[in-house]
Amino acid sequence: MTTGDSPADRFVWTSPDGVSITLPAVRRVKSGTLRKLRNSSELDLMYGVLEDMLPPDELAKTDELDMEQLEALFAAWQSSGVSLGEPSRSST
Repeated sequence: MTTGDSPADRFVWTSPDGVSITLPAVRRVKSGTLRKLRNSSELDLMYGVLEDMLPPDELAKTDELDMEQLEALFAAWQSSGVSLGEPSRSST
């Protein structure tokens, strides 16, 4: 995972068990990642983004989450920025 020096370039989520997981800010997801996953199911999209963006140690932490926790992680991550799969639209 490539994160900038700024806290705005990363998102940190802590599980109910106290495990801290750091992801890049949603706005840092590369368009190529989304392009490759554009026809994927929601579950495949979630895992595809994780596998593409996280280093092995952070990815291993997500493997220990149950589905409720994983959904909570993604909901919090998406609410922190642009929603995955929904491009922003200009009003002009």
